Amino acid sequence: MTESGLKLIVWLIAASLVGTTLAIPQPVDPWEMPSLVLDRAAASDAIRLDETLANELVDTAEAQALRSLFLDHGRSEANPPYERTEFDRRQATIHHATKALVDEQGLPALEAMRSSAVEEFVRVFGDGSHEPRDDYEVGVLGGVREVLQQYGAMHEGVLVAPPTAVRRGLRAGGASGVLGLAGTARLGQAPRGARGCFGSVS
Repeated sequence: MTESGLKLIVWLIAASLVGTTLAIPQPVDPWEMPSLVLDRAAASDAIRLDETLANELVDTAEAQALRSLFLDHGRSEANPPYERTEFDRRQATIHHATKALVDEQGLPALEAMRSSAVEEFVRVFGDGSHEPRDDYEVGVLGGVREVLQQYGAMHEGVLVAPPTAVRRGLRAGGASGVLGLAGTARLGQAPRGARGCFGSVS
């Protein structure tokens, strides 16, 4: 074998070793989602808005019917399995009841009801340390405690996310039966440890 042929073989072997090394998965530092930081003044303004809107709620027959449906929805969330047929049937009924409320009183009534639901949830949830005491509280809390555990906002029954951040997250997401007043989504498996979703207040 010529010298040039030997060099070519050695080069090919070295290149294959480098390629194999590069193809092996390498350890990397764990990646953490950056925490969401809420502006304290903005959070306070949002809370005051909820409180103001909640006081504007007119407890009509349409509002009572819709609230009852969402409490039933929350109870089903809290007591799985929540059968798909039952979920779909209730969502259709909620859709019609929501339309009836808006047709009768307008969108401001729906917004007032959402804010009232948030305030009621905050009252019942407290610091998150106690279990629901009756059927009504089961409906109010729904599956929220489970969601907070899955997202890392609660750990072993202890709330670790700022209460204001939890409030805003719930206001936006509508996780429990009584909070999903603009249409709810079936509870899915949330990624554990995603504490950045709830973040902190600056």
